[in-house]
Amino acid sequence: MQHNPKSALESGPLRIPVSSEKEILKLRQQARELAARCEFGLAARSRVVMCVTELAENAVKHAGGGWCELAVVEAAEQSRMLSVRFEDQGKGIRFLPHVLGDRLDCEVDLLGCGLTGVRRVADHFEVSSDHQGTRVLLGFILPVEKGL
Repeated sequence: MQHNPKSALESGPLRIPVSSEKEILKLRQQARELAARCEFGLAARSRVVMCVTELAENAVKHAGGGWCELAVVEAAEQSRMLSVRFEDQGKGIRFLPHVLGDRLDCEVDLLGCGLTGVRRVADHFEVSSDHQGTRVLLGFILPVEKGL
């Protein structure tokens, strides 16, 4: 069987609004299906779905919603990645450097466990946040690119 992850998104990136539990469930299903079409194994698919779920729940809970875009993109050294991009228009993450640290304290009131976990399991992680919202970009290297 020929591996062709680009065919998984022939019509381009898939953009899904996220503002309710129903939309989170739809997004989870779309991410699971796309990861399977990209030939991720069960554990890798679980990583993708866990990250998508965490970010979607954060967007709904803390910003009233946002959107997610799923795409297969070219990455460094001619590899490809499953790209997961989230954006919301909330008030931003006030203590972002602290939230991303490996330590938590009462000042951030136990925020950051989920975002830190997402950072740990994704192959690529970028986040920016300000008073206009939060933007997160994740990447998961396609299994064929890893030689798996």
